[in-house]
Amino acid sequence: MTGPRPARHRLVAVDLDGTLLNSRHEISERNLLAIKRLQERGVKVVVVTGRASYIAARWVRRLGAGGYHITFNGAAVVDYDRAAHFNVQYMRPGPAADLTGWLEAHRVWYAAHTLETPYSPWEGREESAAFERIGDPIPEVARVTPYIDRLLKVMLVLCEGTALENELRSLFEGPLAVARTGPSLLEFMNPRASKGAALAWVAAAYGVVREEVVAFGDSQNDVSMFENAGLAVAMGNASDAARQAAHVVCEDCDSDGVACALERFVFPCLE
Repeated sequence: MTGPRPARHRLVAVDLDGTLLNSRHEISERNLLAIKRLQERGVKVVVVTGRASYIAARWVRRLGAGGYHITFNGAAVVDYDRAAHFNVQYMRPGPAADLTGWLEAHRVWYAAHTLETPYSPWEGREESAAFERIGDPIPEVARVTPYIDRLLKVMLVLCEGTALENELRSLFEGPLAVARTGPSLLEFMNPRASKGAALAWVAAAYGVVREEVVAFGDSQNDVSMFENAGLAVAMGNASDAARQAAHVVCEDCDSDGVACALERFVFPCLE
């Protein structure tokens, strides 16, 4: 992309893992103070994450950010103050059943997420450990079929570039959106669900135009969000796809990259 356009910034959309959170899954004091400073100046802060609403809640509360937030990789918008979800994009039951049926037939572990709970057809020791490392609840072992019309996403713990990933993409991409949300996480969703589409919905709800939006991210699934922002900022630890889609690259998530970029590009426009 070309360089950032000077604008009066009214909305800052920020990814969690690898962006606002450091590698220890913590919000640094400098990042926290920068986010609070934004809110004191009337800027809307929107958390945009692949995590479930019930997981993202603890970070949103720490930020003290009211209003809309984007969860489930864009499949749901949540307002914690009203305890309500909006613009929910459930997976279509047919493609969801095809995917989960194939995975079970080939004994590939997965987690199927509803708004309230993740489910898996059997226990996966290594996969459960991966959930614990990032602070997510271990999926409840249960038949997924009864929830097939309530799924927002299906998640696999799968390293990037494997033959299995390529096969799954060839079989299911199209009827389902496929997003790489981290080096070891692959997710399937409704094709209408993305961080970018959800950000456009939130911005419209607030009466904010694209040029007034700043977006921070680090992964492939943040690219659609960058496309809906006047200023797109990739972290120093970002994937190649995120770097190429961003206007600028800032410091990494362990060096307070969000705060550094806000101080450099956003706060001067708010004075």
